[in-house]
Amino acid sequence: MTRRECLVNLGCVAVLASVREHLGSQGNERLTLPYNFFPISYWVGPPATEERYRELADCHFTLTFGGDIDLSHRFGMKALVFDDRVFKALSQRDEESDKLLEEAVRRYRNHPAFFGFFLRDEPNASEFADLARVHQRLLELDPKSVPYINLFPTYATQQQLGTPTYDEYVDQFLKIVKPRVLSYDHYALLQGRDRPDYFLNMEIIRRMSLQAGIPFWFILLSTPHWGYRTPSEGDLRWQVFTALAYGAKGIMYFTYWTVEEEGWGDGIIKKDGTRSERYEIVREINREVKVLGPLLLELDSRQVYHLGGSLPDGASRPNPDSWVQKVDGGSIVVGELVHHKGSEFLFIVNASYKEETNVAVFLKKPVASAYEVLRSPGGGEKPLPVSSLEGISLVKLSLKAGDGRLLRIV
Repeated sequence: MTRRECLVNLGCVAVLASVREHLGSQGNERLTLPYNFFPISYWVGPPATEERYRELADCHFTLTFGGDIDLSHRFGMKALVFDDRVFKALSQRDEESDKLLEEAVRRYRNHPAFFGFFLRDEPNASEFADLARVHQRLLELDPKSVPYINLFPTYATQQQLGTPTYDEYVDQFLKIVKPRVLSYDHYALLQGRDRPDYFLNMEIIRRMSLQAGIPFWFILLSTPHWGYRTPSEGDLRWQVFTALAYGAKGIMYFTYWTVEEEGWGDGIIKKDGTRSERYEIVREINREVKVLGPLLLELDSRQVYHLGGSLPDGASRPNPDSWVQKVDGGSIVVGELVHHKGSEFLFIVNASYKEETNVAVFLKKPVASAYEVLRSPGGGEKPLPVSSLEGISLVKLSLKAGDGRLLRIV
């Protein structure tokens, strides 16, 4: 069953209804961000009631997926809209298709909460031409909107992709559809093990989003189903913060509401409508991301590398120009991010989703200061102790399982 079929079968109203000064080979252009807030969303939404949308907003979601656009606005969220006219237009190539799109855009384009239309989940490459046609027409009718399409992960089959390789799949999508965002899902948290291509997938998407000059979004696992485990707090933090270290400019959870089908466990909200233990965890993570969000939108990924432990598929070690050359006490993922005004940032993530770690991070050269960007309400920064010796600097960090810290280096 595809995710689109899953969403339709649920029958829920909610479901149906930077900056870049890139110094490497990617070029020197800035990312084009078609929005001015950090999107935090989900798949499989709640019933469209005031109580449930208040609960969404209290969990610090910023973008609803399907559902009621008026309720989204009332509780301070933007809305990605599901509209049958858009779905029908994808399968029609005549004047009727254009009329359907005009009607849909006319209905929503002036709504203060409107973000864009959902078009398709995990399309085959054979569908890219029709997606491009509808995508282009929607932007002609409303240039401010963000038509949304989500791509397969690396573990999809060639038959699912419609191309010999995953790189070709993403490349064709970018060249034919010319999307405003590059979104993909990857669920690494299997029972008793992890998918080995998690970071490979993230690096491919990161690289291609930079080449295209558009932001990427990541959909993470939050609900056990089939062979996937129930995510711990460390699992959830690890997925969110590794994505941010790789430069993601939007995150979505799969799922928020529980899918009432065989083989599915409880989502963030259980089958009976009560909150699972993950609600408060996700609420806190989302609050932290929401605080960091305005700054993250102004930062662009320069490079990402892994230190300590074994090197995952698709990951890299630091090169001679990397800020971090060595770590003691644990394994970390480091994302180097650059602000358009020249400030340099390090997003340092605990590579273990199981254990807290205290790490000594060795920088390539002495620095005047290091500041942590705070995730508490109000944001701001706090200085970190830095010691320098023999041409290098040392910063010590305590990281919860899967957690990340954003540092500004001066």
